[in-house]
Amino acid sequence: MISNEIYKFFADLIYEKSGMLYQEKDYYRLETRLTDMMKLFDVESPEALHTLFKGTITPDMNAVLLNVSTNNETYFLRDVKPFNALTLSVIPEMIKQYDSGKFKIWSCASSTGQEAFSILMTVDSKLPPAFFARLQVDGSDISAQALQKAKDGVYNGLDVQRGLPINLLMKYFEQL
Repeated sequence: MISNEIYKFFADLIYEKSGMLYQEKDYYRLETRLTDMMKLFDVESPEALHTLFKGTITPDMNAVLLNVSTNNETYFLRDVKPFNALTLSVIPEMIKQYDSGKFKIWSCASSTGQEAFSILMTVDSKLPPAFFARLQVDGSDISAQALQKAKDGVYNGLDVQRGLPINLLMKYFEQL
């Protein structure tokens, strides 16, 4: 059993390092994250993990904390309404106002990249090729592990079966 003191310590630390808020009612979500960290740091108990993190936190420790504390819930075309709005109103308005140069879209908290790739697929399938050639989509996330998966662009069957229509799967993905 993990004490409230340890939960609060890690909840406060995660908030300080990332801005993610774990309230007391959410402490149950921290349990598996702390268990994962105990394995990664080869410590036997939540108390030992707590002691370790009360000392000097190295950049590697900070990276592990951020990686395990995010939920990375994502899938292709998650909530289709923003993608429709992007291609039906936002981008056409941008095209009217700016007839040259690059268009940049930032997908913050992009997790493993499905949102950024969804933007690209949506724009490619609904707007002229000339516009697509001028588009740059950047994704960011605080989880280094999630970003690495996005950079790799390799997704398993479950990843592509959640929300991705078969026509887009066949057009944009190849089986390895």
